[in-house]
Amino acid sequence: MYRSFTCFIVLAALLTGAPPATSASDDEALFVVMAPEGFDGPIRRSLESGGQVLAYLKDRPVGQVRTLLQVSTYDVGERLRGLPESRREAATARYLLQFLEGIARSREAYTQTSPEATTLDGLPAAKATWSGRAHGIDVHGVMYVVIIGTTILQFHTQDAVSAPASDMRDAVQAIEHVRLDRGDGR
Repeated sequence: MYRSFTCFIVLAALLTGAPPATSASDDEALFVVMAPEGFDGPIRRSLESGGQVLAYLKDRPVGQVRTLLQVSTYDVGERLRGLPESRREAATARYLLQFLEGIARSREAYTQTSPEATTLDGLPAAKATWSGRAHGIDVHGVMYVVIIGTTILQFHTQDAVSAPASDMRDAVQAIEHVRLDRGDGR
């Protein structure tokens, strides 16, 4: 059973460029993502599995697909506690593939890359890109997975292929500049 956790998503200060203050100290936050300018949110949703979803959407005219920036978290309890670094990379890739299966089930003409080892805020992570069709629209996305303690974090962005590339690029940059709480006070 998944357990709840504490997380905060913070919208970047538009004029100063400085990170806005949160209502809690950084050591209480599991992660901090600076949503790009023009993204509305956060939209929060609890999943039946016990996971949590926070999402931002790029503002566009009515009827146009909006760029998604989403963070999903799943606390899997003791199953991951004490996972050795030597196994963390393989575990992130395995969970990434499981999450991508959900995307594949809801897309036509779906393709994806193999998981690629990367880092998010210095922690081992896995990344893959995908493309397909949803509701007759060509779409593509990038997904990352990182594990912190007993929690799996999934970072995902997707957009219409026809949308400005800068919107998804901004979402990817937000993901790649996430601050993660490792439990070590950083």
